[in-house]
Amino acid sequence: FFQQNTMQLFKTIVEAVSGEIKKVKELKEEKEKLQHQVAQLENKKPVIVQQNVTIMNTQNTINAQQTNVANVVLQRPSKTASSSLLKNKTFALCGTFSILQQDLEATIIRNGGHIGKSVDKDTDYVLIGNDVATLPDTSKAKAARGHNVTVLREQYILDVNAKQQSLSVTSKYKFTSSSSSSKPKANKAPPAKKSVSVSGHKRKLQAIEPPAKKAKTDSILKSKNFVLCGTLSVNQSEMKQRILENGGHVVSKIDKDADYVIVGNNAKSLPATKSAEAKALGKPLVREQFVFDCIQEKKLKNVTKKYRYDP
Repeated sequence: FFQQNTMQLFKTIVEAVSGEIKKVKELKEEKEKLQHQVAQLENKKPVIVQQNVTIMNTQNTINAQQTNVANVVLQRPSKTASSSLLKNKTFALCGTFSILQQDLEATIIRNGGHIGKSVDKDTDYVLIGNDVATLPDTSKAKAARGHNVTVLREQYILDVNAKQQSLSVTSKYKFTSSSSSSKPKANKAPPAKKSVSVSGHKRKLQAIEPPAKKAKTDSILKSKNFVLCGTLSVNQSEMKQRILENGGHVVSKIDKDADYVIVGNNAKSLPATKSAEAKALGKPLVREQFVFDCIQEKKLKNVTKKYRYDP
């Protein structure tokens, strides 16, 4: 009996020890796994730190941009009248300007003026941009001609606001264009047919009409081919007409026959295909002011840095 009990006790002890040994082995394996994971985390630590730095820099950039936007909003001209330099004067704004149109409107209002949505008998001035060479073909421009309203450049408003004094509307500020002042002549009625008597018989003779005169064209842009690209300060049809009137030609695509590729004065970007085509063929990208200055000075000017558009 004693021997049997001893064997049973020994067996129980062996099983308990085996169980503990197994647990120790499992704990050891778990420890090795944890050590491996810690080593991996240590290797990733520089990357995580760099990511945190990038996130912080991005957040700082966002905060700075938000501050700049807030400052721009705060610096915008107030729309509350604070002076009477433009008192009782109504302005109608037409086309594009060197500053935001809403800021220009706010400057006019701040100096006592009014903004008209259309041009009528109560409009004092039509305001256009400083760089506009020809009056835009818009309803406001047509109404200005119809009501004989003076057209001013935006510089007048900018100078009044900067100097804070009333300024005379001199030729410095007035917009003048020979094309806008010329009016088409009314078509004359064809000469009436006359009846003459030949040997006692009346016979109607067809009046002889003089041959139609061809429209006079200058040769400033003679034999030069232009490609019009993007949005211009005037309608493309008007620009085309001006080029044709001065001896040039307008072509539809950029090829070896094209001499100039014309873009707007305020162009910020150009389709990559257009830039690539012009560059591949060695055709200059030129701002529309080049055409206006050639016509105004009556000579073909060189494409200097002033006119060249660099995308």
